[in-house]
Amino acid sequence: MSVPVKVSVIIPTYNMGHLVDNAISSVLSGTMRDIEIICADDGSTDDTAYVVEAFTDPARPCYDRRVTYLYHKNQGKAATLNCALRQACGNYVAILDADDALPEDSLALRYAAAMQPGAPPADLVIGSFAILSKGLLLELRRLRAGTSPQELLHRLRFGYKSPFHLNGCLMKRDVIDQVGPFDEQLRRTQDIDYALRLLKHVGEVVCLDSVVYHYRKHERCRQHRIQTRWTVMRARARAQWRNARGPSKLLGTVFGILFDSAKLLYELKDDPRIEITEEVHGTPILTHDLGAEQRQERNLLVPYEQWS
Repeated sequence: MSVPVKVSVIIPTYNMGHLVDNAISSVLSGTMRDIEIICADDGSTDDTAYVVEAFTDPARPCYDRRVTYLYHKNQGKAATLNCALRQACGNYVAILDADDALPEDSLALRYAAAMQPGAPPADLVIGSFAILSKGLLLELRRLRAGTSPQELLHRLRFGYKSPFHLNGCLMKRDVIDQVGPFDEQLRRTQDIDYALRLLKHVGEVVCLDSVVYHYRKHERCRQHRIQTRWTVMRARARAQWRNARGPSKLLGTVFGILFDSAKLLYELKDDPRIEITEEVHGTPILTHDLGAEQRQERNLLVPYEQWS
């Protein structure tokens, strides 16, 4: 697509043929129409190409001219994102992982916040996000309106939990060009590395307490979770070290290692309980600290059958 649009949505995917159609559909069913979707395939060996073809083939009933499919040999997520960014023509860019989804008003809310009357276009809009598993709301990560880039950077370096998800951002194209490409040497935590660099280049930032992103948390065996935590801990430490100066360089790296070590130790526990304290529209999703056998699915946030 060569005509400029308001927002480019990049969906990097690798062997997510069973989920990528849900991600694409969640964008197409949204209230914002002036968009393009770039589904960037990192050399998938499953049926991803066939699934996406349902949206790119004019002969198929789900065809939508706004969807583009890019394929390249497997090089990692960072390279896949960079490939899509080179093709994107939107004034703003959003990222959506192939196993996640957007609420229907996600892009419209973020774009409206970026283009407020009487103010210059925002460099960056960051929304809140929800973490879900099998249709259950596990956690809401809410942002306070008016949060400064400096506070976000501080919390990203020294906080126990990331204050925002890069995929919950709407990034101005000019700023993306200043930040530069994703680091293709990083196989994990490329989003944290990019977020740390991004916050150094932005001026006007708008934070929304509205949920704009649905992050899917997959159930994994304990060994896989431990291996992932160990890999992420080392990659995050490298990202922290390379993106700071002075005392914060050492402190941020140490705090990150300590927090990730605590999460690693948590994975060694066999605790089936989930602690839920948030409400959606005033309705509790789960009773606080229910045991696994008592959990009830209340698919309030996610209107997609594939999530349940």
